[in-house]
Amino acid sequence: MFALSRRTPELSQRLRPRRGFAMFLAVGALVIIGVLVAGSSFITLQEQRLGQNSIVQTRAFSAAEFGLNKIQADWDKTPNLQMANGASFDTNYVMTGQGTARVRYTRLNNETFWIVSEGRATAGNSAAASRVAVKRVGAVLRLRIPTIKAEGAITAGGNVV
Repeated sequence: MFALSRRTPELSQRLRPRRGFAMFLAVGALVIIGVLVAGSSFITLQEQRLGQNSIVQTRAFSAAEFGLNKIQADWDKTPNLQMANGASFDTNYVMTGQGTARVRYTRLNNETFWIVSEGRATAGNSAAASRVAVKRVGAVLRLRIPTIKAEGAITAGGNVV
């Protein structure tokens, strides 16, 4: 009986409940997991916004370049050469699903025009316009209209017999 009475206090000490220890660990683990999930979703959202902004800015720059190239491709010498120095002309181009380009060209002197193209693009639908990017490009266009005197297919100079 001496051995039984000796083991009884040890067994009672081991079986004594530890109050709140398991719950503390479970709540702590849930808090850590929650912080990790919230942090990763925040980082994912920021990466998605960054990617969308990059796409919108690229579309705006493409629209501005399109407007600059389109105005030169559609160049009509007759009305443009009749413009007064300092006069400006505005035109707009719409690229479906990409953006718009507003182009202004100004006659600086008899041979030089200043062209500015502003591209604008949005993300999502146009009504919400949560992300808008505007890019502007410019160029100086110099017209050199040659004066060639062509009298015929073959022209000889001097005394020809």
